[in-house]
Amino acid sequence: MAFELPELPYSHDALAKGGMSAETLEFHHDLHHKAYVDNGNKLISGTEDIKFKGEKKEWLIQYCLKKLSKEHIDYFVFGHRHLPIVHQLKPKSKYINLGDWITHYTFGVFDGKTFNLRNYLKNND
Repeated sequence: MAFELPELPYSHDALAKGGMSAETLEFHHDLHHKAYVDNGNKLISGTEDIKFKGEKKEWLIQYCLKKLSKEHIDYFVFGHRHLPIVHQLKPKSKYINLGDWITHYTFGVFDGKTFNLRNYLKNND
């Protein structure tokens, strides 16, 4: 099931009196919101989310590096991607994406000191 951007129930110039030009509303709805819908459809299809794109192109890794420039954080743990990823950001900081259980059988374990990405099939033969 793909998501669709609904049509506006009014014209692009309907908010002009309140200060939003037709051009601004057209950009915001027809381009900006459409990009969210299109990217969401790519992600749920599973085709855009199945390979590591590299540190520079992974937006969550870039977010983590930005946070690390201000403070130390041991682990950044996310579940936003279908792909299980462990990426060393700095000597004592890791980015971990849990992946999805259905395809990879991956889960996270924190023992009070370290956080590890585990695989049910590999760790529980």
